[in-house]
Amino acid sequence: MRNLCTLTTAVVLMALAAPSALGAKPAAKPTVTIALSHSTVTYGNNTTVSGVLSTGAAGVNTTRQSLMFPFSGPFADSATTPTVAGGGYAFTVLGTQTARFQVVAGTKPGATSPVVTLTVRRRLGLRVSDLTPAKGRRVNFIGVSKPADAGAVVSVQRRALVGWKTIATTTLKAATAGASTYGVRVAISHSGRYRTVVPGSLGYVAGTSPAERLTVH
Repeated sequence: MRNLCTLTTAVVLMALAAPSALGAKPAAKPTVTIALSHSTVTYGNNTTVSGVLSTGAAGVNTTRQSLMFPFSGPFADSATTPTVAGGGYAFTVLGTQTARFQVVAGTKPGATSPVVTLTVRRRLGLRVSDLTPAKGRRVNFIGVSKPADAGAVVSVQRRALVGWKTIATTTLKAATAGASTYGVRVAISHSGRYRTVVPGSLGYVAGTSPAERLTVH
């Protein structure tokens, strides 16, 4: 009788434990997020690649992987940093080329973020030789474009009632390994805002100079 009671008790305990065991969930697989503080930057400016590891653990290595335009070939490791309290990480990236990024966390099992794309805009400067020219006088428009792209077309534009009107063009000239220059003389007959534009190419989006206001007298 005692053995029967003992067996019965054991069966009851197993029955009570079974649902708990069956209902237990495996630990969630780690994940890692990713975002850019600026998805488009002007050449030479910085952006931040950041995110959070789902475990919230500090001290876990995160590796930023990069794939440069034209996006052929595999991602390559470009920087590593540990997570901070709460699982956060951040990388500063200098915008010199359009690129894709992902982050791999050194968890077990490992976690890989989605892919984000950084677009780089050409940097274009402008200097005008005379901001108050006589009507019809020719004015020099000169500047530097980064990165270098000798032969690319530069458009001189004047603000119109709707949009911008191209009034002259020239081409970039070789200067240094990282920059090209331009210069063109334009007859100015109207007061208004003027700028220069270089179209996008080689993975870079079009660059636009700051506008200069010219007053004709």
